[in-house]
Amino acid sequence: MKNLCDPAIAKWRDHEADRLYRTKDEERSLGGAFLVPYANGMKRYLMRVIASSGKDQPPGWQFDHVSVSLSSRTPTWEEMDYVKRLFFHPDEICYQLHVSAGEHINNHPYCLHIWHCLEAAIPLPPGEMVGAAALNPEALRQGALPGVQP
Repeated sequence: MKNLCDPAIAKWRDHEADRLYRTKDEERSLGGAFLVPYANGMKRYLMRVIASSGKDQPPGWQFDHVSVSLSSRTPTWEEMDYVKRLFFHPDEICYQLHVSAGEHINNHPYCLHIWHCLEAAIPLPPGEMVGAAALNPEALRQGALPGVQP
């Protein structure tokens, strides 16, 4: 996770939340609440982001984490990707979880989470299971199918 005092992130810090929770200056690099502006076409709105670093946590709790919420709907993939790129380094593998029904916890109807484990590498599927790197994305957008001649 990037340093939360980095000016590119810190400019969106929710200082009122810091005041209410009595956030100390030395804690600001490890966590906080942020109001991140986002524009989608002509629509502009704020996403509430709560970020925490797992750096100073005991074993088993060492996860960098952000929660992203909107007031009236769940964030889109594009919005989550924007937050991931803002708060995490490009080389960090982050993920969202879909846990079993028995482990499901939902405290907010329009909130999603991004996690980065500091203790272990996340197993990833082979790239070929995700897609073919050699495919031309523009041709696919225009409806071309791999291996099919028009």
